[in-house]
Amino acid sequence: MTVENPMEGDTLAAIRKVNPLQAELSHQLIELFQRSGLQRSSHLTERDLAEQLGVSRSPIRAALKLLEHFNVVKPRPAGGYLLNCESEDLYRLELELPQPPLDALYVKIGQDRVQGDLPNHVTEADLLRRYDVTKALLSKVLAQLASEGLLQPAQGKGWNFTALIDNTGSNRESYELRQLMEPAALRSDAFQIDKPRLDACADFHRRLVDGLVFEIAPHTLLTVNAGFHQMLVDFSGNRFFSEIMRQQNRMRRFTESGAVLYPERMQKSCQEHLDIIACVLQGDRQWAASLMERHLQISASGELGVPDNS
Repeated sequence: MTVENPMEGDTLAAIRKVNPLQAELSHQLIELFQRSGLQRSSHLTERDLAEQLGVSRSPIRAALKLLEHFNVVKPRPAGGYLLNCESEDLYRLELELPQPPLDALYVKIGQDRVQGDLPNHVTEADLLRRYDVTKALLSKVLAQLASEGLLQPAQGKGWNFTALIDNTGSNRESYELRQLMEPAALRSDAFQIDKPRLDACADFHRRLVDGLVFEIAPHTLLTVNAGFHQMLVDFSGNRFFSEIMRQQNRMRRFTESGAVLYPERMQKSCQEHLDIIACVLQGDRQWAASLMERHLQISASGELGVPDNS
């Protein structure tokens, strides 16, 4: 698919008027389309999307209008929208969307914490002075960090960061946990694949291995990597495994946003992912689990991109 330049004519004017909620929901919709394994021409309705994201239909309508400008969706003559791109193009299209201010501040706080520029204890007043953002935006980010278990209220006032994957020691401990859990998830008797989700993941990984890995942003590579591991753990049918994996991904998203990623290694990592997917599709989950153990061992020996202050 050839993605038209979204920054032309009336579109540019429309993008300049994007509000934070519209930008945030547009990214959430892209992620929802990816998770659902939707294909080109899939029917989309405001009501269904609003229910899935837990918001009213008005902001969903605005977010869909933004996605229409980027050719992600198009109006359906009989009502609603149709997905207007192939599933494997969704990651690339997401890069073109305006970044939600919430995400930008979230990433910046993560980078500063990992680099030692933020102490363990922080207050809202300190953060407002440091980042020059509105109190409403900061409150949303702090609430998100607290809901993800990355911050907890301090005695008196302010917040304390919880244990993070922010040095070589904690990175090693994280991989020790995953090396126990992820192969076990693949060997679970309740393991059951979601074929559309698996196929969409494999299709995009093949494009990465073929060279796309050298073209897209590091944060997208982190998202793809996290999505692969979360997908296979979800297939285990074990809710506790899934929640642990989500928490690991949250911490990595927060603290690896400033890490140095090497495309050559990421390309090899994506090929390792494809090898694991191939075994799962062939029904050989024992070998898939062995490959996962090896994959995590290799990843654990790489550079995290954070200070070595373990």
